Amino acid sequence: MDKPDKVQFASAAKIDQVRDIVAQVMKRILGWETWAFVSDASSLFDFPYDELYVSEAEVFAKIRSEFGVDVTDIANGNIAEICERVKLHRLNN
Repeated sequence: MDKPDKVQFASAAKIDQVRDIVAQVMKRILGWETWAFVSDASSLFDFPYDELYVSEAEVFAKIRSEFGVDVTDIANGNIAEICERVKLHRLNN
């Protein structure tokens, strides 16, 4: 019998640089207070959001309201990119 392939997780190098902001986004935007694996390739839309929001546009509006940044150009909802944008915004204000 062949050995099963090993599970390989996507890199989390970018996420590790903004881990505190990731936790804030997960809690304030998605209502998640439990642990979840988030990689550099993870999207907000990988997580259930339809109980809180009708559309992706509402998710982006909530991010703007909570964090003061426009992330509508990050159409895929990439969490690492969104958190990097929040971090940059905080550094510049």
